[in-house]
Amino acid sequence: MPSGCRVGQCESCLVPIRQGQVRHLVDRPDLEDGQCLTCQALPLTDLVLDA
Repeated sequence: MPSGCRVGQCESCLVPIRQGQVRHLVDRPDLEDGQCLTCQALPLTDLVLDA
């Protein structure tokens, strides 16, 4: 997976979530439901990402 800043600011790691849930380490209210910053996400369930 691509990654630039590793802190969730550049959004180069932004991918859609097809199945599952994550919790982000940083609060990003601008993210739409079903989006994931892989550098800042902790999986809460098994995941299927559209990457």
